[in-house]
Amino acid sequence: RGMHVVKPRWVEHTGYPIFSCDVHPDGKRVATAGGDKKVKLWSMSPLYSGNDEENPEIPKLLCFMEKHYGSVNAVRWSPNGNLLASGADDKLVFIYHLIPGASTVFGSDEKIHEKWTPIGLPLRGHDSDVVDLSWAPDGNRLASSSLDNTVFIWDIAKRDVIHKLTKHTGWVKGVSWDPMGRFIATQSDDKSLIVWRTSDWTVEVELRKPFEKSGSSTFFRRASWSPDGWFLVTANGYNNLSPTAIVLERNSWQVHCDFVGHKSPVVCTRFNSRVFRSVDGEKKPFFVCAVGSQDNSVSVWSTASKRPLAVAKDLFSHGVTDLSWSHDGYALVCTSADGTSAVLVFKVQELGNVLSQEEVSHLLMQQYGDSMHSSNDVPLESPQQLEREKEKEMADKEKKNPSKPVAAASASVPLAHKGSSAPKPLPAAPAAPKPAAPVIIRQTETRLANGKRRITPQLVAETPIQPINGNTASNPISIDSPMVIDSDPTDDSDNDKRKPTDNNVASRTKTVTQPTQPKRRREDAVVPTAIPPRKDNVVVPAVPVAKRTGPPISKEALRPETSKLPTKLTCQIMATSPYDKEQTHVDVNIISDTLSTVKCYKSNVLWETRIKSRALCLGGGYRNIAVGCEDGSLYVYSLNGRQVLATIALANSVCFVEWFKEYLLAVTNSGEIDIWDVGTKKAVLKSNLTSLLRENITIKKAKLVSNNIPVVTLSNLKSYAYNMEMQTWFRVADDSNPASEYKSLGNRNSGAVRGILAELQNPISMTTPLLGSSQNSQEIKNLETIAHLESMVVSAEILQSTEEYKHWVTLYVKKLTELQLEDKLNELCHSFLGSPGFSTNWNPKILGIPKRQLVKEFLPIIASNRNLQRLA
Repeated sequence: RGMHVVKPRWVEHTGYPIFSCDVHPDGKRVATAGGDKKVKLWSMSPLYSGNDEENPEIPKLLCFMEKHYGSVNAVRWSPNGNLLASGADDKLVFIYHLIPGASTVFGSDEKIHEKWTPIGLPLRGHDSDVVDLSWAPDGNRLASSSLDNTVFIWDIAKRDVIHKLTKHTGWVKGVSWDPMGRFIATQSDDKSLIVWRTSDWTVEVELRKPFEKSGSSTFFRRASWSPDGWFLVTANGYNNLSPTAIVLERNSWQVHCDFVGHKSPVVCTRFNSRVFRSVDGEKKPFFVCAVGSQDNSVSVWSTASKRPLAVAKDLFSHGVTDLSWSHDGYALVCTSADGTSAVLVFKVQELGNVLSQEEVSHLLMQQYGDSMHSSNDVPLESPQQLEREKEKEMADKEKKNPSKPVAAASASVPLAHKGSSAPKPLPAAPAAPKPAAPVIIRQTETRLANGKRRITPQLVAETPIQPINGNTASNPISIDSPMVIDSDPTDDSDNDKRKPTDNNVASRTKTVTQPTQPKRRREDAVVPTAIPPRKDNVVVPAVPVAKRTGPPISKEALRPETSKLPTKLTCQIMATSPYDKEQTHVDVNIISDTLSTVKCYKSNVLWETRIKSRALCLGGGYRNIAVGCEDGSLYVYSLNGRQVLATIALANSVCFVEWFKEYLLAVTNSGEIDIWDVGTKKAVLKSNLTSLLRENITIKKAKLVSNNIPVVTLSNLKSYAYNMEMQTWFRVADDSNPASEYKSLGNRNSGAVRGILAELQNPISMTTPLLGSSQNSQEIKNLETIAHLESMVVSAEILQSTEEYKHWVTLYVKKLTELQLEDKLNELCHSFLGSPGFSTNWNPKILGIPKRQLVKEFLPIIASNRNLQRLA
């Protein structure tokens, strides 16, 4: 028989979506990551053999890790398999290693056959969900992409960020490291793919045209490189109106071909790490790539054929999230948002024979030359680079020989770059006249990587001319050099050098000048862009003050019991500069009711101060820390220990402090809430929570989200957001409508969207029981489902969560279409179109999305019900 599909029911995450998978390099285990906040390791042999699956002596679950506080979105093994990385909604990246010996987990009867534990503290720095990971070929660096629009490059040994890629203007949903180590490819919701040079972290190429028609509905955009690095297969591309996986060629970055046939956007791609040769005697090697889509299907392609090798349609009930090939290259592991997995097992006759390691090395030698065996991490990619290196070597030899005159060069010489002529060196001072002698000019003969001879003519001159001893743009620039390449997307100084040469390929040349002083990174290059910085000429409106309503709250309402008062407060602050190699720690020790000490340290104590009050809460931001006290005092210090503001005196004890960029949120135990812009020393909001707090109801959590929106979660798990324009609190998460079919975020019908609304709703969904059809009629379920969807749509709008708004309004339209609620559909569409009779202050966009574009996306959904065809 040919290819067969295995769907192991025992590979699961308790009904939650499985967002990622990765097979270990030795092929013995596979890691999965899911919405249950766990990373699980499974044995591979039961997936291949039915006997092993039924054998109780062979374990299926090898290990599971519960270190994250949010859904785990990505899991990746290091190239040598010694380390495992995971990234999650909690903004953290954990690195695990294996500790010998088996054990059991407290409170569980499940035996743990392998013990993988984190190495030290997690890697912190992202401001939002980490959604994808990729290791460097040497295993020393790790790239992480996030919904904060950035990609971080981590040094694993130093456990620090060595660079931040900040050019994307949308959520970065995929990152892939070139197997040759030269490039990193990233894909974002800003409808672009960027290929970065790892030598200096500048942009090699930025492509937009193939992704102009892509939407933002896919949670991942996982691209993949072929084993030789020559092809890059991207996700979420479009050819006319058809979803495709676009195949790009290295160096030219032109479209080589498209993998077509899927009916919904492509979410993930994965090249087989093996190189194949046809079984019919064809000697030309080829690569195999798998493509996963939101249409619940997986297709497998070969670079030697225009047709897919295999297509597994309707493999899942929801979209594919990740793919990974086995060590031998003949099995493909697939995961889905429906919480299940599948394994596609192929025969040799279907894929071909695997090339030996010697044959693969020979193939790479033909493509990249002797540089594959050099100590340089960056392989040779062009004959011109070989010529430049030889010229550099000759120049060094001439420089070491003092008997030869050396040309004087300018102290500040711009580096040559591809496409420009190198600056001419200044000639040496002429020597004293000597009798003319016949000079024999000999040609220089060099051998290229392909064995051909190249004759280099020598310049005829009276005095030797010393070649410039400098780097070129194609030469890698050391990260440890004092010159730092600024990747700030707001820097337009090089825009003239980045203009695209055609509609598909952006220019890959950039002139870099050597600065006389080390160039420092601008701090605003790494600040999230949710809140634009204020300008001096902007008039700040008066601070909205909400009127106090409801019964008064006693001063002790929110004060913890004496036995529960903290004796020590701690926080960690992520370094904002790559020059900072250590995290900053802040400890507050409560000595007595009238004395607390604040200590800031890295490896050594940086500064220390004393506060004449009992500290109750501590919050750390990028540049400042805040300490709230029982007597209502609020202290704000810089990271260097300087008191930034005079002590803020609030009416009651401070129970919560939270930072968002330069904005500080403080909540007192009487329900008063304040927000200040510490940078400009201006108030943003002064309100109170008295209308929300009732008997036995207290504040559980308070935070600031995008655009300075304060959000509080109470002890009853209900959450409220304050709207500055309407000057009132809106409930954005509660336990209403338990019979809704979309109530649980783990429900397979609700999809895998993640954001602030999901974060607030998730605790309620975990504690509120779902009511089945036996307890409710279908009519009641429909009513509650519509009410729930309407609530989620308006809540996402209040929280200004664009992705979640689009997700829920689309589900709302689908449900209205299913129930044939024509009046509500008509009203919704006309409100988006700005039809007469609606608000005169019609805005063509909502949360940055063109309303009429939304209607265009709704029409095919509405047209699926013929009873509504007149409306569509």
